[in-house]
Amino acid sequence: MNKTGKRGLPISEISKIAKHKFLWVIALTLFLLVSAELAARFLLGLGDPLVYQPDPDYGYRPVPNQDVRRFGNRIFYNAQGLRSEPITKQPALGTIRILCVGDSITFGGTQTDQAATYPYQLQGTLNRQVATLAQSAQESPLSVKVPNRFIMQPASALGLTETSYRLPRYEVLNASAAGWATMNQEAFLRKFGTFNSEIVVLQVASHDLFQPKISSNLVEESPSFPTQKPVLALQEALFRYALPKYFPELRPAPDPGVETQPSKDDLKRNLESLERINSIVKAHNSQLVVFLIEQPDKHEPKSALYRLGKQAFTDKAQALNLPHTFLKAEDIRKAGGQKLFRDSIHPNPQGNKLIAKEVAELVQQQPLAKVK
Repeated sequence: MNKTGKRGLPISEISKIAKHKFLWVIALTLFLLVSAELAARFLLGLGDPLVYQPDPDYGYRPVPNQDVRRFGNRIFYNAQGLRSEPITKQPALGTIRILCVGDSITFGGTQTDQAATYPYQLQGTLNRQVATLAQSAQESPLSVKVPNRFIMQPASALGLTETSYRLPRYEVLNASAAGWATMNQEAFLRKFGTFNSEIVVLQVASHDLFQPKISSNLVEESPSFPTQKPVLALQEALFRYALPKYFPELRPAPDPGVETQPSKDDLKRNLESLERINSIVKAHNSQLVVFLIEQPDKHEPKSALYRLGKQAFTDKAQALNLPHTFLKAEDIRKAGGQKLFRDSIHPNPQGNKLIAKEVAELVQQQPLAKVK
C-alpha cells in the first residue's frame, strides 16, 4: 500500500516534485549569478580594475600596458606607465611634447574617461589653437602675427633670407597617480626623466603643500590600489564596494593627501622638493611650469597655515623663476563652482576643461627650444 501525503499524492511523487523544484531553484540561482557576473564585468568593467605596482623610490604607479574600461570610461596606460597613448622615444618632427605631472587631479581617476582628463583636453586645446592660426595664415598670410616661440632662429643658419616658421603640433603626456605627493613625483622624475618633453607641468593642489611622501605600503593596504585582478567581477563588487558601504572598518583609507594634518615641517619639505624637481627638469633640458589649484568654494581650508603655505609656494616659484599660475577657489566659483567637481577635490570633465584652459595660457607664454 502506497503512503500518501496531505494532498493525497504518493510520498514518492511528492519527493519527485520537491526535487524538481529544488533543481529549478539551483538553476535559476546559477542563471542569475552568471547574468550578474556578466553584467558587472561587461557593463560596469568590474573584475578588471586598474592594477598597481609598488616601488621603493616613488611609492607606486599603475602597471604599464593597461587598457581597461570602468563604468563606461576608458583608462589606458602605455608602455612607459603614462596615462597617454603610445609614444616614441623622441617627439615626432615638429611636435612639442609636454609632460603633465600630478596626483589624482591630473590622473582623473577611473571615473573620468581618458579623453576627458585635463592633459588630453590640454592637448586638444593647444592643437585647436594652432589649427586656427594655420587657417588664418593660409587665408591671409600677411596679417597673421606668428608667436615668437614658433619662429625658427637663427634664420641665416637655415639658409633663409627671411623669417621662417613652422606651426607645430602638441603632444601632452600624463604622469600621475592618485595620492601622489610632491616627493613621489620628484622620485618618479628622477627615475624616468621627462620623456624628452619641452615643458613639464607640475600640478599641485593646496593640500599637497602639506602632504608627506606616500610609501609603497599603500598598494598592499588599500583595496583601491590592487596589485592583481580579482577572479570574479562580483567578488570586486562585494568586497570593494558593497561591504565597505555598510561596514566602516572595511572602508579603504581616504586619500592620504586630503587627510594630512598640515604642519610647517611638511610645507618646508615640499618646497624643498619643488626646488629639486626644478633641478631634475633642468638637467633634462626641459622647462618646469607649476600650477596650483585650490578646492572649490567652502572646501578650501581657511586656516592661517594654509594661507602661509600658498604664499610660500608662490614665493618659492618666483625665487626659482618658475612660470606659474594659481587657480583660486574664487576663480572656480565664478566659472561654475561645485558644478565643475564630482566631489570636494576632483574636477569633472567640465572642471578639467577649465584647468586645460588655464594651463594652455601658461604654456603658450613659454619660449620653445627643442622643437624642430
